[in-house]
Amino acid sequence: MGQFIIFIDIKVVHGYYNDTPGSFRFRLTDETERLIRSRKVLFVHTANRCQFMLENDCAGFLRGDKLELTLQSQDDNFMRLTQLNGYRPQTFYRLALSDDSQEIDIASAIVATEEQRGEAHFCHITIQLTDKMLEDAKAGKPQEYLLRFREVAYRWEYLFVPRYKSMDESKTLCLEDTQGKYFFTLPEKYTDPSLGGTMWRIFSTSPIVCRKYRDYNLQLSEVQTTELSGLLSEALSRDIQPEEFSKLPPEVLSEVLPKILADKSLKKRIISRFISCPGPGIFLTDQQDYIREICYI
Repeated sequence: MGQFIIFIDIKVVHGYYNDTPGSFRFRLTDETERLIRSRKVLFVHTANRCQFMLENDCAGFLRGDKLELTLQSQDDNFMRLTQLNGYRPQTFYRLALSDDSQEIDIASAIVATEEQRGEAHFCHITIQLTDKMLEDAKAGKPQEYLLRFREVAYRWEYLFVPRYKSMDESKTLCLEDTQGKYFFTLPEKYTDPSLGGTMWRIFSTSPIVCRKYRDYNLQLSEVQTTELSGLLSEALSRDIQPEEFSKLPPEVLSEVLPKILADKSLKKRIISRFISCPGPGIFLTDQQDYIREICYI
């Protein structure tokens, strides 16, 4: 048996998973499994990538030879984490790879067909084999395909539900990221009988890109409402009453609120130093571009 050389290398990347092993899987069709056995091609599957390897004395391919395989996600939340441009899960999608190495944005490159979909997979990949591809591989230049998924961004929505007492409007909740990466609105009242009645709702001031492993440190505090009203009025050079807190523009809050909360003279009581970030699909919300976290305080 001769030595094997890399012929085709396919890798999937997705910003959310950050190359976490086992996020994706490639599976050969039955026809391709029969083909690679007859053409002395070896299929190797590793974390989020696959390689076709062949003996360096391979004679070549016949007209019409092609590789077909499917790409599958191993995460039930994949659809909620990915920009998919109107992807319909029950539709059959194809992705044809050319004979040139390239990076491909999968969501925009896949094509819907009228074919019947069998086993669950994201898309069906086809590679038409040519003698040029074989020559390039023998010269040390295998075909390399980088298939890229783009992660989705959501506004974070927090519901803070009082456990044992009614809401104290003499104090205002403040949610902050102590690392200064994410910024949040001031609270507004929200009522949901299924969650216990009236609570406080806070949003991120802008959408946040989904990540499996995120570097953040969210802290929930409370301050005197009248004191915060005075500091906001001073910072914005106009009178800011408590009923305006939740209506202040996000770009204004992102600029002035972190400075106010960092002021050592502010009387601030920390309620929790460990507020978790929301995850897609965990708590339902009627706002499509938001993900929710519920915290009992």
